[in-house]
Amino acid sequence: MPRPGMQLGSGVVEGGCRQFGLRFKRSGTRWSERGANAMLALKSCAMNLRVPDFLDWRVNQAVAA
Repeated sequence: MPRPGMQLGSGVVEGGCRQFGLRFKRSGTRWSERGANAMLALKSCAMNLRVPDFLDWRVNQAVAA
């Protein structure tokens, strides 16, 4: 049974995917595959309230490189 306030159905997910696509296809924008993947990861973390986790991971990636 879904919890109160939780979305039930794929419409929200499909809308989120569409929103990502529109933002990445704005006029005049250019993305490398690496840059696009990084922005998608950051946006996903922001939408899931996990930005601190992402930043910790990113700092560790930079230190390891």
